[in-house]
Amino acid sequence: MVERETEESKSFAELFEAIPKLQDHKFVPGQTVSGKIVKISKDTIFVDLGGKSEGIAGAEEFLDKERNLTINEGDQVEMRVASTRDGIHLSRGIKVQGAEALDLLREARQNQIPVEGRVAAINKGGFEIDLSGLRAFCPISQIDLRFCEKPEEHLHAKYPFRIMEIQEKGRNIVVSRRALLEEEQEKKAKETWAMLKPDVETEGKVTKLTECVAFVDLGVVEGMVHVSEISHVRINRPSEVLSSGQTVRVKVLKMETDKSGRPRIGLSIKALEPDSWDKGL
Repeated sequence: MVERETEESKSFAELFEAIPKLQDHKFVPGQTVSGKIVKISKDTIFVDLGGKSEGIAGAEEFLDKERNLTINEGDQVEMRVASTRDGIHLSRGIKVQGAEALDLLREARQNQIPVEGRVAAINKGGFEIDLSGLRAFCPISQIDLRFCEKPEEHLHAKYPFRIMEIQEKGRNIVVSRRALLEEEQEKKAKETWAMLKPDVETEGKVTKLTECVAFVDLGVVEGMVHVSEISHVRINRPSEVLSSGQTVRVKVLKMETDKSGRPRIGLSIKALEPDSWDKGL
C-alpha cells in the first residue's frame, strides 16, 4: 500500500516537473482549449492538450454541489488558459479572491475570461452581482438571452459573467451573462449546421406559425417548413394541422445562406409520411 502511494506521488511529481518543459508558447491567457484528462490527483487535474503540451486545473473546477467529481480520466474537457506562468494553468472561469481581485478582473476583461459571480440583489435596471466581495452591475437585458420577465428567478443564483467595463478604479464594474450565452449558442449553432445536410432526418419543435410557413427549432438553429411540405393532404395554412410547441419529425430538403450570411434550412414533414398510394387508398 505504501509502495503504491509512493509510486503515485512520484508520478504526480513527475507530471508537475514536466509541465514547464512541455509548455507550448502558442498558448495565451484567455484562449479556449480542449484536451483529454490524463491524471486526477486530490487537488489537481492534468490535461493533455496535444503537441506535447499539458495543462493543469484545480479539481474544485469539476465538483458538483455535493463536492463530488464530475469527470474521469479519459474525459475530454474544454477550458480556458488562465495563465502561462510556470506551466499552462487552465480554468473554466476565474473566481475573484484576495487583495489582487481587481487586477484579476482587469486581466479577465482583457483576455475575455469568464468570472464567477452571485446575483446578490435586484435593483433599478438590473442586478447587483457579488464577485467574491467586489460589487458589479448586470443590466437586466444582459442576464439572459431573452427578455427577463421574472428577475426574482435569478436572485442568489451563481453564474459565469463576462467583464464588460471597469471604471472608477473598480467602483463601477459592468458584467454580462448574455455575452457568454450567445457565444455558447453560436458554437452549438455551428455544430448543428455541420451535422445537418440534405436528406438528414431529425426532430424539432414548432416555434412559430405564419400563413405559409411553420418555423421549427432544430436546437439553436431554425428551419422552415412550407405549407406545401406539411401534409400530403391539401391544407391552406400550417395552423390547420400544427401548433406552437409541437414536436415534429422533419427531413432536411436544402441548406443555404441568405445575403447576410444567415443559414436558411428548408424542411419537410410530409416526406417522412406515407402518401395515400402507400396507404393503399
